[in-house]
Amino acid sequence: MAASPTDRNIQDSWHDNAGRWTLAVRSGAIASRRAGTDSAIVEAVARLRPAAVLEHVLDLGCGEGWLARRLRDAAGCRVTGADGSAELIRLAREADPDGRYLHADYAAIVADPGCLGGPFDAVAANFSLLDEDLSGLLRALAVCAPAGGLVIQTVHPWTACGGGPYADGWREESFAGFGGSGGPGGEAWSPMPWYFRTLETWIGDLRDGGWRVADLREPADLRTGRPLSLVLTCMAIPAERSGRVTASPREAPASAP
Repeated sequence: MAASPTDRNIQDSWHDNAGRWTLAVRSGAIASRRAGTDSAIVEAVARLRPAAVLEHVLDLGCGEGWLARRLRDAAGCRVTGADGSAELIRLAREADPDGRYLHADYAAIVADPGCLGGPFDAVAANFSLLDEDLSGLLRALAVCAPAGGLVIQTVHPWTACGGGPYADGWREESFAGFGGSGGPGGEAWSPMPWYFRTLETWIGDLRDGGWRVADLREPADLRTGRPLSLVLTCMAIPAERSGRVTASPREAPASAP
């Protein structure tokens, strides 16, 4: 599976923003993370116990490595971080020389799930599923963690749609809220395309990719009461039932119900 032009645009943005992103994360500059999204993903992975022995966790789209480090320290498990940005992987290794960080984009994972060195007891995808077509990647993750769980944290569809229609489609992240137009490093951020999904589409795409949603959480901002994110904990659909996953294509709603 070759990377689509949009895949490459996403990767290029992360490459351009690697230093600014790392500074923003490590300095605590992102308000939503302080308000609860960081703790939400750690707690969601921890909730997989005792259903699974978390000896080996994959941090998919690990960025500069904060979650891999936190999960290792909090859960005492081995963590492999994987990211398509070579610069972010370099920064992760620099901060954590004893950690395991792999430079692998999603196209490479789809082509060879074994390149990550699984099997894994859990996969964490923290704001890292940004493309329109996730079917191949989700099936590859089911190979990587056939008896484990997949924990996804993403933007909450009901708040992230902003003033636009509640409908699937491409959006652009300007990073304007991550330190202003100049970013915390003083240079302009590179805008990044990302694909907005409704809740219906998230659940359907996961089903079509071989996963069922076992738990759904909506961490809220204690100040405003508004949801900060959507956290989905998924379990792989057994292979003998996978024939039911390939449903006919679904059409996303054109507007809010």
